[in-house]
Amino acid sequence: MSDPAHPAGPHGLNRRKLLLAAAGGAVLLGGGAAVVLSGGKAGSGPKPPPGAGSPPPEQQTPSGTSVRQLVLAGADATAAWTATFDVKKPPPSILDSSDGLTVADGAVISISYYGITAYDTATGRPLWPAPVRMTGLSGVGGQLLAAGTVVYAAGRTASGKDVLAAVDSTTGTVAWSAELPEPAWQAQRVAGASNGIVYVTGSASTDAEGFSDSGFIWAFDTIRRQEAWRATGKDIGAVLVPSGRGPVLTGTQVDGSTGRLQTYDAATGAKGWEHTIPNCAPDFARRDTQAFCLAGGHFVYGATDQLYALDPETGAEAWTYPTAGGVYGPPFERPTAGSDGNTVLVDDRRTLYAFDARTGAQRWLVAGPKRGFTPLAIPCCANGVFYIQGEDGTLWAVNLADGTTRWKYAPTPAPSYGNWGRFVVDGKRAYLTTGTTLTAIGSGVN
Repeated sequence: MSDPAHPAGPHGLNRRKLLLAAAGGAVLLGGGAAVVLSGGKAGSGPKPPPGAGSPPPEQQTPSGTSVRQLVLAGADATAAWTATFDVKKPPPSILDSSDGLTVADGAVISISYYGITAYDTATGRPLWPAPVRMTGLSGVGGQLLAAGTVVYAAGRTASGKDVLAAVDSTTGTVAWSAELPEPAWQAQRVAGASNGIVYVTGSASTDAEGFSDSGFIWAFDTIRRQEAWRATGKDIGAVLVPSGRGPVLTGTQVDGSTGRLQTYDAATGAKGWEHTIPNCAPDFARRDTQAFCLAGGHFVYGATDQLYALDPETGAEAWTYPTAGGVYGPPFERPTAGSDGNTVLVDDRRTLYAFDARTGAQRWLVAGPKRGFTPLAIPCCANGVFYIQGEDGTLWAVNLADGTTRWKYAPTPAPSYGNWGRFVVDGKRAYLTTGTTLTAIGSGVN
């Protein structure tokens, strides 16, 4: 183990090409999107085209239940403060401006081409005397995870080695770092932490173009400072680590339109149940996405136009939406657990839906912005507010209880295509990066 050194420069450029290609295809997918109006577990209703005027306040589903329908429309939020990253030279790409954000004990922390930096959440003042010289994988995000005053970072050192490092959020001191055990591994995310184990995921190997069809999970025991277990395989894509008890879930598209889910014991890495998905979306569960969540006691994920809930311990199907025979539309993506623990929120890039994660009953839906939601920004929910970003860079805050819009914030100038930045919330404010600027968005409105 050794402390990270000064970085030699950016990396992951080929991976960025893959992300931008995926985003380009997303526009075509979303262009003909239709809105599912059915409620609950059974049946489906007509689907009006998105953006075709405001939907009515309620829609009667075939089962007789009413689904609240809304349109995103909110007052402009104010910027509490802005800070500029310490730019010594311009990054090779605007996507290098921030590869991950987290909030820890009064600090908002970013990993980027410039290193790891921290800013006071109240004022935006830099907190550390100098950045931690470790870079993230360009254009991926999710490479920081806060646990109390410790921030776990997956990144690359000057010597080109990928490491997991523990950084003190108050001082910027690197407490320790551990090199990934395989030279071919490329760390992409700190997927989670549970019971003293931190889980790093990424590509297990790459070809000459920087692409990989094999992934890894590396479970590192932070108490003993040693590997707990590891797993590699083509079925390792996006990874979900439940806090507390429960298995680690992973999955991806493995062959043509076939997808696969696989669980691992969080402590030992022993394989658990396996679940095959006959028809899944082409980009299902990529390693840089949020493909599943744990809500209402179920693993929830979207594939094609279906939403599924599975028992975490057995893999048994609890509910689906819509049921077989329903009206088919665009794929559900980025399922997010509501802060109440029992709601799951999901979008199809044009419409935002809320479901009871325990039963599959639909609660409300919101027609999205004209250009839709971006597939490259991961939504989140805190203190009863759901945050999601549009293709034009606008960040939307939506009330979890009823789907009404709390506020919106549009960066100025508007970001160019492919430059949505990153955002993170702490329950009081949202923090958004655009280019080399970090903005704290207050709860007040103009």
